[in-house]
Amino acid sequence: MPTLTSIVSRRIPWALAVSASLAVFTAAAEAQQGRITVRVTDAATQQPIAQAQVQIVGTTQGALTGADGRALIRGVVPQVQQVRVLRVGYAEQKKVNVVMELLNSKVNHKNYMCDKTPWGVELCKKVGSDRFKLLYDIYHMQIMEGDVIATIKKYQKYIAHYHTGGVPGRNEIDDTQELNYPAIMNTIVTGWT
Repeated sequence: MPTLTSIVSRRIPWALAVSASLAVFTAAAEAQQGRITVRVTDAATQQPIAQAQVQIVGTTQGALTGADGRALIRGVVPQVQQVRVLRVGYAEQKKVNVVMELLNSKVNHKNYMCDKTPWGVELCKKVGSDRFKLLYDIYHMQIMEGDVIATIKKYQKYIAHYHTGGVPGRNEIDDTQELNYPAIMNTIVTGWT
């Protein structure tokens, strides 16, 4: 049976890359059956990691790994796919933080699920770990929801990191942009004191 190999990008989401603990070692998609098999192991020990969330980027398709570190995702379009891995309990064990970046689905990332702050906050609550927080991308959230300062004030305890970028166009954050970055930075700084 023909197979399509090398379907997993070696890029691990930057939040997981911080831990340098997870590694996706094998993945194969069987074109005729439309499925992906992934094995997740600890990079240092090569031991399988159970209960890791494996998701096809840009979709809602995914699966959890079993005790052997393997996950099977069925019903996959037979083409090159990028897969991401998340295991929050593992991050707690290794004492690293995992963040989910808020991105816009209007302009840059069609069909991205975590595209509004309240959705991301609900995800944080459901995960239920102080090690899982949001990366609040000011550029993306201005496009999706506006009201950046009020949103930061309301949800700051769920935000671990910020990204900036001028709106419109992801340009420099200067006085040609629509956002008042000195006021935004003041909100971030005073919110943590």
